[in-house]
Amino acid sequence: MEKEILLQNPWWKDKNAIENDEKLKIALSKKPPFGYDCQLENSIILGPRQVGKTTFLKFMIHNLIKKNFNPRNLIYFSCEPLKNTGDLIELFRTIDQMVTGKAYIFLDEITYVDNWERTIKYFLETDLHKDKTIITTGSNAMILKHGSERLPGRDIATKIFSPLSFKEFTDTFYRKFEIKLSDMSIEEIYKISLEFIPYLDDFNKFLRLYLQCGGYLKVIYEFLENGFISEETYEIYVKWILGDLSKLGKNENIFRSIINGVIRMYSSSYSLNALAKEMEIPAHSTLSDYLGVLEELMLINNLYFFDVNKKVPVLRKQRKTYFTDPFLYSVFRGYVHGKYENYAIDDEDKIIEGIVLEHLARTDKYKNYNGFIGYYSKDKETDFVFCKDKKTGIEVKWRNKVDFNDFNNGNLFDEKILLSKTTFKIDKNEKTLIVPLSIFLVLMGGMEYKFRV
Repeated sequence: MEKEILLQNPWWKDKNAIENDEKLKIALSKKPPFGYDCQLENSIILGPRQVGKTTFLKFMIHNLIKKNFNPRNLIYFSCEPLKNTGDLIELFRTIDQMVTGKAYIFLDEITYVDNWERTIKYFLETDLHKDKTIITTGSNAMILKHGSERLPGRDIATKIFSPLSFKEFTDTFYRKFEIKLSDMSIEEIYKISLEFIPYLDDFNKFLRLYLQCGGYLKVIYEFLENGFISEETYEIYVKWILGDLSKLGKNENIFRSIINGVIRMYSSSYSLNALAKEMEIPAHSTLSDYLGVLEELMLINNLYFFDVNKKVPVLRKQRKTYFTDPFLYSVFRGYVHGKYENYAIDDEDKIIEGIVLEHLARTDKYKNYNGFIGYYSKDKETDFVFCKDKKTGIEVKWRNKVDFNDFNNGNLFDEKILLSKTTFKIDKNEKTLIVPLSIFLVLMGGMEYKFRV
């Protein structure tokens, strides 16, 4: 174990060795640079693969070394070689013997270790934790979230590390705006949106970019530097998805059929039985299982019918499925069609809906959108129901000319929002707001739960 620790921490011998880390070198070379919020507290950081969690850990180590923190007390360890809790406990004990004084332990992809949460609990409850801060990452949202719930009363935070939201995207590649949106009331949104109308053309320009490259930093920089996304990059994301599914015992042929079905029904409601039959999947329970796994890997959002009277989602009714990031639409469509390219322009309207859902979901700390976001459909459909303090209906009308009468089922909601390309006006009597979608996304970014800056 000592040899492995030394191998993964070259800055123990030479503090400047951190500058040679490949991931860090690539990140530091990018223009404009992306800034991370380096909060040094006991943390479990969950996020999808290839989103930059490892680079984030290396950034924290780099920053601490620059601040003259003792490099010998900065321990990075990739958990992929570890197999069980015994290996993890041995790692903690070895570290305890090798360092003295205040230390930071950075464990990458801890979900590779079975029952990791029990070992973290043990670590926090014993002297092994004395003078040490532990920051861990993982890629399975269910395992991480459930694991953190088994740490009652412990000083450890669970954080979500997602691809960039549209606001983070514009903050980095356009300009940064300070936004304080306290709630989803149409008057509050209207008042703050007024400040951003002069920037609407620019926001729409960057939204077209965001549609194509999404919020994965590697993809964004490649697209901005080269004007396209390489086939190799698409394949990288496919390979890690297939790798994770294989570790979970999932069949690739079934997975391909399910993804094909999701793309065919993208932004439309469907029943599990009907889709399973159409795609020749053995049973609707198999389809439900695979969709659940994809949700745990933070790749899709399942949107359920919302009972506007009881104010709850109805899981047994038809659902919709969207990818959590617009880039993933091209990744998965290329995978099932056998040709990797940028498909964003082909299905712009549908992808826009998925972006809106993800931004609404991020207003909750744990993205627990099943509790307060859904869709409604009877004779006509309402794209999203956002139900916290009040029932707000949200319709996506991705066109320039939008009017108040374009909203469906208006009598069911306390307030109504229509998302347009350029139209901006409010009817306070009817409690209806029409606001440009790009501005709305920026405002949601100002309201969402924050981890990075």
